[in-house]
Amino acid sequence: MECRVSSPESLFPKGVRAVIACVHEHKVVRSLEDLHTHAVLVRDSLSEVLGVKGLEIVFSENEAIGLNYILYSYRLLHGGRYVGTCRFVTLNNKLIKSLCTISQ
Repeated sequence: MECRVSSPESLFPKGVRAVIACVHEHKVVRSLEDLHTHAVLVRDSLSEVLGVKGLEIVFSENEAIGLNYILYSYRLLHGGRYVGTCRFVTLNNKLIKSLCTISQ
């Protein structure tokens, strides 16, 4: 999995310091445990990309979007403090997109 960091200036006023998009093969997600396994891999990649050890990733919520999409949200924490959000999009039970935003 490869994660790329960008810092769009248009998001600075909204409190977003960085956006991290992770490229990966589409994965079948049959359960929340399957997704959590992927979330941990993303967390590890973020730790490496950001040069920060001790990141935690905690499930927050999920939301159905239409009939075929589900958006899953995880909170990203460092030392118990909120530092960002990771969102994972599934289409017909296949993980198609991983995107994280880091706060200022």
